[in-house]
Amino acid sequence: MIKVKTVRVRANRWKVIWRNLSAEGMAEEDKALGWCHENKVLELDPNLSDSLLCEIALHEFSHAFFPDMSEETITLFASQAADFLSAMSLIPYEDEEDDLR
Repeated sequence: MIKVKTVRVRANRWKVIWRNLSAEGMAEEDKALGWCHENKVLELDPNLSDSLLCEIALHEFSHAFFPDMSEETITLFASQAADFLSAMSLIPYEDEEDDLR
């Protein structure tokens, strides 16, 4: 099932599409944990654990906010930011098996 939510962040509106991004029958190149599209549109998989979902949301949001940043830098930033938020008890901590690094 696909759900769409509009999220307001300060003066910007973001569209978040929630759908299973690793569904059977999907083309291999379409399988992912998240996607960032132009015009402030993000796709996230609702089947992820809370901590991994936070990291993926940060990752995809970073792509939109810093379009010229390398994939390696965005991955490092998102994982470090998620770890920081977890250490501050702002998001739940889960097992290392959810770790993308």
